[in-house]
Amino acid sequence: MEDNKTRNKYVSGPWQAVPIKGNVFNTHYIFDKHMGAYIATIHCPIAPVPLTEDEANANAQLVAAAPELLEALKQVVWKVDQTQGYKTMRKDAVMDIARQAIAKAKGK
Repeated sequence: MEDNKTRNKYVSGPWQAVPIKGNVFNTHYIFDKHMGAYIATIHCPIAPVPLTEDEANANAQLVAAAPELLEALKQVVWKVDQTQGYKTMRKDAVMDIARQAIAKAKGK
């Protein structure tokens, strides 16, 4: 069991953006797959400049990718820290982590 010093202060995910169809606000729920529950709602403004449906979807995908982006960055930092003092490091492994996080943030 985790103690309060190491426990996350956020729901760790993975998260999924779920669009609500037929909604003038381009609303999305953020669903936590591990908990099986909605943890946030995103309402995109209609004024002063309304977002397109594509923009609203992209924003929701970026929010939903937050746990994976954080985890990927932590892994990259750890891998770089572990290679300090070495002349070479497995660049492809670090880049794979980053590319996967970027793809998730882009909704792919």
